[in-house]
Amino acid sequence: MRKIEIIIPTEHLEPVIELLDQNDVEGYSMLEVNDGKGLKQGRMMGVNLSGSRRTLVIVICPDDRAQSIAPSLADVVSRHEGIAWSSAVERMVPAR
Repeated sequence: MRKIEIIIPTEHLEPVIELLDQNDVEGYSMLEVNDGKGLKQGRMMGVNLSGSRRTLVIVICPDDRAQSIAPSLADVVSRHEGIAWSSAVERMVPAR
């Protein structure tokens, strides 16, 4: 399994969600980013200087699904000043 994490300006969230839905990603979580610091914009507290809010999207999906959406996701995220990464994960609690 892979965990994909995406941080993107909230106003550009829709293309990311459309891509996930088009590729039958079964579930994801979205969290508003209230504070952070990064290479692209420095420190952000609440609303950054451009007035843009950011959203963190967390996806857990099979390796093959993550691999198949990676090129399209990278394109969408880079066009909208976001960032994305993935990592291997394993379930800690058995599925019900």
